[in-house]
This record gives sequence, C-alpha cells and structure tokens, in this order.
Amino acid sequence: MKYRAILEKKIVFLIALIFVIISCYLTIKYHHRPPFPLGSFFSGISISFVLFYIFSKIKFLYSNRLLNYMGKNCLVIYLIHSFITAGNRFFLLKVLKIENFYLNVTINLLMATFIPLLVYIILKKLKVAEYIFNPGKVLLKNR
Repeated sequence: MKYRAILEKKIVFLIALIFVIISCYLTIKYHHRPPFPLGSFFSGISISFVLFYIFSKIKFLYSNRLLNYMGKNCLVIYLIHSFITAGNRFFLLKVLKIENFYLNVTINLLMATFIPLLVYIILKKLKVAEYIFNPGKVLLKNR
C-alpha cells in the first residue's frame, strides 16, 4: 500500500512534468500566447505540482524555523502584501530612482514578505491581531 502511494505520487509528478514541457514548448512557439485559452491555467497548475513535489523532497525545509513561522502566518502575508508592493513599487521607482528590474523585484519581494510579518507581530503585542485576522475565533470565544 505504501509503495502504491509513492508510485501514484511519481505518476502525478511525471504527468505534471509533461504538462510543463508542453506548455513551455507552446509558449516559445506562440510567443506567450497559448493556442488554447486554458493553456496558461494548465501550465500554472502543472508547474505548481512539479514545484510541490520537488520541495516535498527537501528535508531542510521542514526544520527551518523562519519558513515554518511564515507558513503559519501566510494569511497575514497574503492579506497585507498587496498594500506593501503597490506603495513600495512607487517608492523605489519615483523616490529612490531604482530602475533596475531585478533589484526592484528582489527588494519588493523581501519587503512584501517581511513587513506583513512585522505588522502582525506589532498587532499581536497590541492584542488586536486576533480581531483582524481571525474574528471568528474571537466571536466564538466570547459566546
């Protein structure tokens, strides 16, 4: 039974890998315009499967405290990151005059990940984080 589950995971990985190869070929051939409308959807899903499989094999990721903390608070990062990236993109381009694309993306990625975590830590110290990010839990506790 255990062997069958591993075999099924490898089959899913191989199918996803085939989809990635096909979508890369179509993207190159049709210059970022897939010939069918769901092409980008399938390529995104298949790349997600491939990355999930690869990352599930890396044991270092399970014991990393920072990645575990970020995983537990991914909702906070998701909800706040858009405000950070929009403001940061303007700040980097207009105020600091940083026009290098790769530097811009790197700084934006780091700030959009770590500033929401910093905001969450501050809100936890002010004891309002649960009201904002988990109101259902607070409402059920006060019943």
